[in-house]
Amino acid sequence: MKKSFFRFMIVLPLFASLGGCGSEPVRAPEVVAQDELAAVLSQIVEVGTVRGELGELLREDLHAYLRRIEQTDAQRAETLQRDAKKLMKLSSSKAVKAKAKEMLAELESPAEE
Repeated sequence: MKKSFFRFMIVLPLFASLGGCGSEPVRAPEVVAQDELAAVLSQIVEVGTVRGELGELLREDLHAYLRRIEQTDAQRAETLQRDAKKLMKLSSSKAVKAKAKEMLAELESPAEE
């Protein structure tokens, strides 16, 4: 029992150190601002509000992702920012969900050139 335990304790670190030899580091795929914004809009559709604590977090994320989109697609960002302002003024859950769905559709539509 003792011998097998000691062998295990010696062999385990060797295997652990060899496990990554010669391989490229694994990189997570880059998350695009549009995908992040789509996730936030989907959450808004799900909860149906931009009020309260959750709403405040969603609003902050929404604005952050819109600023990132603005760097690569100013025209789309301008349209989405205009819609976001309208979204923030809505109080009806049904209206919030409808506007968020509209924004998702705009986000997913091909970029105009």
